[in-house]
Amino acid sequence: MHTRRKFWIGFVCGIIMVLLIAFLILVSGALDLSASGKPGAIEKTLAPWAFERSMAGRFPKKNNPFANDASAWAAGMAHYRENCLICHGAPGIEGNELSMGLNPPAPALDAPEVQELSDGQLFWIVKNGVRWSGMPAFGPTHNNAEIWKIASFLRHLPHLTPEEKEQLRQGMQNNRNHQAARADGRVAEPSVEMNNER
Repeated sequence: MHTRRKFWIGFVCGIIMVLLIAFLILVSGALDLSASGKPGAIEKTLAPWAFERSMAGRFPKKNNPFANDASAWAAGMAHYRENCLICHGAPGIEGNELSMGLNPPAPALDAPEVQELSDGQLFWIVKNGVRWSGMPAFGPTHNNAEIWKIASFLRHLPHLTPEEKEQLRQGMQNNRNHQAARADGRVAEPSVEMNNER
């Protein structure tokens, strides 16, 4: 009985020490949370694992109702071109310059590690986003059918036709033209008053 009591006292004290050390690190400002800072080994290991565990009990365990549906690909591509292309790019198309500042970087969605995700996992990520990654939640602005169609298009990404690639390329070019116009002063910069708006 005495040994068990000593064990639990030591166990509780150990947890308190770990929490105290973590708190002191946060208070001291030693942890660099800037987007330009490189993640350490602990963050690289724990963050993906924690995200996978968080998603495991939440994503829908069903197949995409719009799987292999060409009309869904067209609808999904329209949303992708408008909302996703600037960060993720597409096969043969680089993301916009703002994607270069994301930490962690936005993944290429035709990559095997993304395509290996289940339909439900793709749906859940698009709908709910990923905290601290730059990936927003599309659930507040898109209904479930629209999100399933986006997920269906993601499955189609590795198999884009030349025509589809050209449509995406034009969408990216329109965005780059706007950036170039802004850099040349042809698009007005926001006023100081606008920048201070909350």
